[in-house]
Amino acid sequence: FIESSLLASAGVENSLYGSFIDVGNILFEIVVDCSGLVMITLFLALVYSAKPFGKSSKDGKLGKDGKLDKGSKVSKQVQVKQKTSYAFLAFVPAIFLFNLIRLFFTLWTGVAFGPQVLSIVHFALWFIDAGFVFLLWSINAGVDLRKALKAVSH
Repeated sequence: FIESSLLASAGVENSLYGSFIDVGNILFEIVVDCSGLVMITLFLALVYSAKPFGKSSKDGKLGKDGKLDKGSKVSKQVQVKQKTSYAFLAFVPAIFLFNLIRLFFTLWTGVAFGPQVLSIVHFALWFIDAGFVFLLWSINAGVDLRKALKAVSH
């Protein structure tokens, strides 16, 4: 429904039939993989499976002041849960929005340039979508991309 409305707002006449968008001579099927759920699942899998970078674990005991030692295992678990909640609240909607834009651009390309160009753009944008997910994950995980890319290039 959203993509059909976006196409209409861009001046592209279309009809919506369930999961199909009919644009005159081209029929697009919007499947579950197009919804962004795959990329959201990839992002959440990365967030939940990766430990924060640059953190060392300690014994998890209370300090002399009776407060939780900031370097303790328990403290780290709280930090990870907080980052996980933040990741879900901040980045999942961003991935969904990015995916809507990707899908709109893909459909618009198909309308404007035909099915051959659509196939190329569709394939390329999946990689861009995945790159966006890895970028958001690296931000959430505290990865310094400059250092990571420098280490890989040497």
